[in-house]
Amino acid sequence: MKCSSCGVENPDEVKHCLKCGASLDTDRKTSAQPKPVNQFVAAQAQSSVSKMLETPGTTLLTLGVVILLVCIVVGAFGHWVAGLALFAVSIVLIYFAVQLRGHESRRRQREPPRPRSGSARSSR
Repeated sequence: MKCSSCGVENPDEVKHCLKCGASLDTDRKTSAQPKPVNQFVAAQAQSSVSKMLETPGTTLLTLGVVILLVCIVVGAFGHWVAGLALFAVSIVLIYFAVQLRGHESRRRQREPPRPRSGSARSSR
């Protein structure tokens, strides 16, 4: 078995690397079995990010915050007129993003809940 720490080839019957002393049992377990928990977490994270990006106003809100940060940098270098103009643009974008998100959440509250597929079983 090859040690994952130092790369030395060790006999199969040893539990620790003969060179560095690292445990080889964990190498056997991880190489033999995939990690479904990590795959599940990655799938959930990807799902969360895609849901966030589908939310109305996310792009406007992100753009507004980025322009606000640029406004602060520009203002710090003494260009207060350009900084003030960027500040106004960022405030307008953030306002529209918040309004769009609020409209979408009110629309979702009015919709009836959708039945989950497979949860409603017919009794015969």
